[in-house]
Amino acid sequence: MTKVVRQRESTPGKRMLTIVRGFVPNVNKVVDAKKDATVEVLPRDISRAAKKNHNACALARACERTFMVDAAVITPYRAFLIKGDVATRYMLTDHARREIIAFDRGAAFMPGEYDMRAPRNAERIGHRLLGAPTDRKGRKDVSRRAYRVTEGVRTHAR
Repeated sequence: MTKVVRQRESTPGKRMLTIVRGFVPNVNKVVDAKKDATVEVLPRDISRAAKKNHNACALARACERTFMVDAAVITPYRAFLIKGDVATRYMLTDHARREIIAFDRGAAFMPGEYDMRAPRNAERIGHRLLGAPTDRKGRKDVSRRAYRVTEGVRTHAR
C-alpha cells in the first residue's frame, strides 16, 4: 500500500495554472482581476454554446466577445479570461453560478447581464490563512468535512 503525500505548491497559483493549462496549454501565468466586470450574454452566445464545456458555454462565448480575449474558461465558481499567455481570474456571483448549473443540467441559459467580481483580499492568489484548522472547542488538527459535489454539471475546479 502506498501513501499519498501532498506536496506544498512551490508558487502561488500553481494549482490554478494547472487547471487553466488543461484547457488552454499556452498559459504561463494566472493573475487576479483588479476590478469587477459585467458581461452581457446575448441570444447568439447561447445558440453557439455547449453544455458542460468550460470554454464553450454561453458565458465563455460572451466573455470572448465582450472583452476581446483569446479564450475564456468558466467554472461554476471562477472565470479565467486568457489574453496571450496570461489568465485573469474573476469570481462568479451566485446569479451566474446558478445559471451555469441550470444550463449544464439542460435548462436554457437566459440572456442578460452577469457580474464577475475581482477576488477579495482573502481570495487572492497567494493569500494564506494563519493557524491550523480547529474545531469549535479549539482543538487543532481536526479533519476537514467532506464536501458535496453537485451532480450533472462541469467539474468544480476550485
